[in-house]
Amino acid sequence: MTAECNYPQFHLIMHCYLCSIAGGTIHLKEHRSARWMTREQFDDVEWLPADMDVVKKIRSMDIDSLS
Repeated sequence: MTAECNYPQFHLIMHCYLCSIAGGTIHLKEHRSARWMTREQFDDVEWLPADMDVVKKIRSMDIDSLS
């Protein structure tokens, strides 16, 4: 999925992927933190405008059947 958003200083094109972890440890390179969330926890986050379409798409998916 590709999300696009116009911000005052720039236009963002963000390519998003649905992934899973088979094992090991996540090592972040571009972010300070990461966390696993359930769909019910999505409302606990103040999403940036560019993230809203991605969150909406994830909410509509049957992710449990993908594992």
